[in-house]
Amino acid sequence: MPLKKKMTKPLRSSMVGRSDARRRSGAQDTMMQAGLPAGTLVATASGDVPIEYLNPGDRIVTRSAGLVRVDTVTSQLARTRFVAVNPGALGVRRPNHAALLPASQPVLLRDGRASAVYGQSNVIVAVGELADGDAIIAIGQRTSVLLSLNFADPQIIYADGMELAISSMAGEMARAA
Repeated sequence: MPLKKKMTKPLRSSMVGRSDARRRSGAQDTMMQAGLPAGTLVATASGDVPIEYLNPGDRIVTRSAGLVRVDTVTSQLARTRFVAVNPGALGVRRPNHAALLPASQPVLLRDGRASAVYGQSNVIVAVGELADGDAIIAIGQRTSVLLSLNFADPQIIYADGMELAISSMAGEMARAA
């Protein structure tokens, strides 16, 4: 699908989410990484756009709130566990192509597994919990730049055809305090 938005260069975020304690190693190592790798296609008002080209003010398609403006975009260099998610692993055309995600990335699961495993018609779980060695494959730790979209309220966004849960920036700040 051709993009309606002209993309000239990737985002250069001034907000880098590294803790002072980890600056010496250059990477943050934590179990709960927030962010998506470059190349992840996010559904926007202008069509699917690679996350690295998104900026504050861009309108993102969300599951429950329609189009929502991005408040900020942050990036961090992180060492975390990743999973490879094969096409259709999370439902019909979810994802619509092979995707790489941090294992801790929350996804909205709303197929038979949600009720069979969790007793609910839909549930938000870390994608790594769904690794089965076939449709979703644990590939170990990697160091990567992860980009995060921040909103005033938690959102479910569409990325690579998957429904991904994004926490709110306000909620993150409250937990950090």
